[in-house]
Amino acid sequence: EDLEALRDRWNQWLEGAATTIANIRRGAERDEERIGSSDVDLLIGPLLAAARLLGRRSLVTPPNLASIMFLLESGGKSVLLTGDGHWQDVLHGLENAGRLDAEGRLHVDALKVPHHGSEHNTHPDFARAITAKRYVFCGNGSHENPDLDVISTYANSRFGSAAQRSTNREVGHRFEMIFNTSAALETGSRRQHMARVEKHVRELAADSGGQMKFRFLTASRYRFTV
Repeated sequence: EDLEALRDRWNQWLEGAATTIANIRRGAERDEERIGSSDVDLLIGPLLAAARLLGRRSLVTPPNLASIMFLLESGGKSVLLTGDGHWQDVLHGLENAGRLDAEGRLHVDALKVPHHGSEHNTHPDFARAITAKRYVFCGNGSHENPDLDVISTYANSRFGSAAQRSTNREVGHRFEMIFNTSAALETGSRRQHMARVEKHVRELAADSGGQMKFRFLTASRYRFTV
């Protein structure tokens, strides 16, 4: 049903928006490199702050909404791969597959955080419903992903206030956040954002009382087990 509903929007996007969006993004990246990210923050920061709501589906493009998402279960382990999908669609699919408990919750060994940690694809309700032993962030600093508020949302779902925490029985277990890059591997505005991410993650880990660990990729690749 979701794919059928997306078909018309997808065709419209292909016909008119793809080239325009690509040109806008290229121009924005050139401007950001030229005037500096600090100036960009000064110019658009107030506007972004005024519109700071997580999980706004209207801001997720049809191609991202059409992402293939699936739950992999093997040998008693589970990995939830969310692509660039929206949090509501992930929960809807898990519910239809009978993988959520009576309260709409699930704990997995690894969660690939939706859409590089974008603020448009995650919501506190999702972080409370889906907890994980390891949270994997695949953003490289482009478009300020992974988003700092998104990282905080997942951390708060484990050791935040009572209203922020998940009710999953695993909520108090130790967990790890894994990032597929670091400031050392990036350049320009991406390096600057990843430096902010690293600082933010270190602060969250310090506040967790030892519950939260983290890893940033500093070489060409690494492996981890779930």
